[in-house]
Amino acid sequence: MAKIRGWMRVVGSSAAIGAAAAAWGQTSGGSAEQPAAPAAQHTGTTLFDPKADAVADVQAARERAKANHRNVLILWGDNQARFCGCLHDQLRSDPRLRTLVADEFELVLVDTARFEKNVELGKHYQTDFVALGVPNLTIVDARSDSAVGVLPGRDAILKPPLPPRCFDSAAIAKFLESGKAPQPDAATLLAEGQARAKASGRPLLVSFGESGCAPCDSWNHAVANRVAGSALVRLFTLCRIDTRRTPGAAELKKKLSGPEPTGSPSLWLTFVDAEGKPMAGIGKMPRFDPRDSGKPVTEWMRAAAAGKMTDEEFESIVLKLVAPLETQGASGGGGGGGGIGGGGAGK
Repeated sequence: MAKIRGWMRVVGSSAAIGAAAAAWGQTSGGSAEQPAAPAAQHTGTTLFDPKADAVADVQAARERAKANHRNVLILWGDNQARFCGCLHDQLRSDPRLRTLVADEFELVLVDTARFEKNVELGKHYQTDFVALGVPNLTIVDARSDSAVGVLPGRDAILKPPLPPRCFDSAAIAKFLESGKAPQPDAATLLAEGQARAKASGRPLLVSFGESGCAPCDSWNHAVANRVAGSALVRLFTLCRIDTRRTPGAAELKKKLSGPEPTGSPSLWLTFVDAEGKPMAGIGKMPRFDPRDSGKPVTEWMRAAAAGKMTDEEFESIVLKLVAPLETQGASGGGGGGGGIGGGGAGK
């Protein structure tokens, strides 16, 4: 055990790892009933939430992942182990890893608390971190709840590790590529959304976008928030189509939007009827710039909700549509990206 604890022990000054990463907003959509919030900021002590219910967080991530045809990525770690924070920061800062995680996975951060917590959860997903040490990455099939693969941190660490780049990005990328969920085409996603809308009786709201654009991140942030996201899920059937990774997305967007879609250049929302056509009487999405205001697009959605959106829900959605930019400005973070983040709940 002494050898294992040596692997996870904080060594030297934490300043070598650099500043903390900004919080990540979880992308979600589909029929997720429990939108998740961004992870806590990496402060050296709260990256892995010691109060989180890891089992519930993973199961909620599975529901979001199933709705978006993704898998779940678990980062097992300890707040006292500097390499755990280093791996999280590298997932965020390396462009290839950031895009892979944002596009293909729902990330959950699980606290191992000096190997005293979540041990059975780790074994369920074939990750015996008591033997392996931390950090580790585990890919979970969202549908079968089984481990697709495990990458022990010790197998990917650079020798010597040079913070902030402690791990082999190519090895991590290869691991993530091997664990991507099958991606259906856009027509299939739309058909699934229509079926869910018919069963629920809620209007179908389809979003077209991709990770890395500010309006898309703002929309994902709103969907991921507990209050705003729960309101959107209560009022609408959400269908997310990624214009970068979904086959046929561009063609379907053009079919639904016409030659000049409104909204923003990279995010477009539309209500679709049972016949796969833009819903009559609602109109097109107004232009949306998260640097300005989320009110016009929220007013548009409120009209589609036919009086069912409360004032509290309206204000929450408006607030969360612009919050990502405010968060970046406060934390010094760079341009937006699609979400990776831990469990927990926003306010």
